[in-house]
Amino acid sequence: MSGVNLEECDFDSDEEEDLSKLKPEELLLRWFNERLVSAGQPKVRNFGKDLKDSKPLLYAMNDLKPNKCSLKGLDEPSDIKRAQKAIDNSYLLGCENVVGPRDIVKGNEKVNMLFVAELFKH
Repeated sequence: MSGVNLEECDFDSDEEEDLSKLKPEELLLRWFNERLVSAGQPKVRNFGKDLKDSKPLLYAMNDLKPNKCSLKGLDEPSDIKRAQKAIDNSYLLGCENVVGPRDIVKGNEKVNMLFVAELFKH
């Protein structure tokens, strides 16, 4: 994450100086939340428990590429199967295999942040 280019982000240029003061994790969370807001969803506060049900991941990926990333997993009653749907969507974006469904459901902040960073790259 240390190589984030602020010019590639969807932020206003007036905010660039403030953004340069953010830690990479904070910048990534801000980017992810912009995807959620664009999708009409509430923001998350962390990459751990707030992503455990995978729904924010599905909404963010659908916002990025609605023609590739379906929201069908939202109706899945199993958290594990829903997480797998999110992972499957990430492959459609060209992401690497960096996380398993059980990892997402456990709410491991570092693992989920790695997954979101992979989405950011693509």
